[in-house]
Amino acid sequence: MAQGELNYFVDEFFHTIIIGQEDLLIGLSEKIELIDMGYKKIKNDSNIETKDELNIMFILIQDNYFSLDTKGITVKDIMNVSGYSDVTVRRKLKLLEDKGLVKRIKSNPLIYVLPDGYLKS
Repeated sequence: MAQGELNYFVDEFFHTIIIGQEDLLIGLSEKIELIDMGYKKIKNDSNIETKDELNIMFILIQDNYFSLDTKGITVKDIMNVSGYSDVTVRRKLKLLEDKGLVKRIKSNPLIYVLPDGYLKS
């Protein structure tokens, strides 16, 4: 490979990387804005009565926007992120489910998502 061809390849390679990084930054900025709007929504939702419920809802919002498969989040994952015990997470999720704020989509293991349209309303 001649020096000129190598320079062209390296220039194109770096150009592609820069474009990809710029696209990632735009995508992250959009997701940060969505998460901020979601947080405002849950902060103003009168059905969310405790800080624990607020924290769990915020975890579900993050999962909603950042999960690659969007198939929900497990109790174990919420425990790992929040630091809450298994009992606390299960109890809070049950309360949130009873209020219609979260939706259980699988029982074994327990997997939860935000209900369709929650963030849009």
